Amino acid sequence: MSKTNRRLSLGIISLLILFSALSPASWQVQAGDKEKLTAAEVVARHLKSIGTPEDLAAIKTRIVAGTSLYTVRSPGSGQNSGLSILFSEGNKSVIAMTFANPAYPHEKFGFDGEHLVISFVKPGLRSTLGDFIFRRTSIFKEGLVGGTLSTAWPLLNLNNDKARLEYGGMKKVDGRETYVLRYIPRKGSDLKISLYFDGETFQHVRTEYAQTVSAQMGATPDASKEGQRELHYELEEQFSDFKQEGKLTLPHAYKIKLMMERTGATYLADWEMVFSKFSFNQPLEAGWFDVNAVAN
Repeated sequence: MSKTNRRLSLGIISLLILFSALSPASWQVQAGDKEKLTAAEVVARHLKSIGTPEDLAAIKTRIVAGTSLYTVRSPGSGQNSGLSILFSEGNKSVIAMTFANPAYPHEKFGFDGEHLVISFVKPGLRSTLGDFIFRRTSIFKEGLVGGTLSTAWPLLNLNNDKARLEYGGMKKVDGRETYVLRYIPRKGSDLKISLYFDGETFQHVRTEYAQTVSAQMGATPDASKEGQRELHYELEEQFSDFKQEGKLTLPHAYKIKLMMERTGATYLADWEMVFSKFSFNQPLEAGWFDVNAVAN
């Protein structure tokens, strides 16, 4: 064997030894690197997971209805059950839940395309969830809340004048790989918004909102002492149990989780909705989007 052939053979053997030493996990990581997608590619595949462009365009209104379950986990514990309904048309949408509890009868959010209305659970008093969204109205007005259940879902018609998306890599969620996109409102916000899409189906499975409010100086020493407590918020929307309804594939389970944490105190609760009735292209009256005008 010539010296050239001998060097070539030794080189091939060395490569075979190197490749055989790599674990399957190493191969998977390399494959994953090759599958890195842009934000636009993730959105395109996500929209295909819902339906064809023609089928999406054909649906002008959506109504989904089912049950609701409110669970408070801290401080204390307790549950209230009831009914839920979501309906939407274009960028207008309503999310409403009712509970068999006079102290906490409902949650109602309605956006008519211009104004967001959040009902009071008692005269002049909003719930903790209602107050969270009231202070961050853009997440509802821009169609993020409710995900793909609503025609207002911004990825259906993303307007660069309102927001932009950035690719955030891959992350495991409940044991499954997901693609992460960061949603950045054009006007800017200290609220961090992350959208999660299943690594195989590209279905939207989660949205996370996180914000930390720094301590503030008060007008009095006592007020300043109270304001020195940093407050951290996390709101999480989870979507699961995807099934076909008509020509669209939509989630049938929707959970909202809210956590507020301040030194020495934590509030934790969730609202779970399970939908069994879907209706498309039914006429919706304009007045229905004003949830204060809708009968309790």
